[in-house]
Amino acid sequence: MTIGEALKKVQNQLGLTATAMAAGIISKGTYSKVVNGKQSLSSDSLVKIETVK
Repeated sequence: MTIGEALKKVQNQLGLTATAMAAGIISKGTYSKVVNGKQSLSSDSLVKIETVK
């Protein structure tokens, strides 16, 4: 499972939109690219996204 797939899974489990998942940490566009495997995500951003939820 990729990080993008894991983020999408958590997003669906929590019933959040992409905007809510990104939560001002990264842009919705960047989040979308990460989920779709077109861009990587720094570990710092990943930790911030996951700890906010």
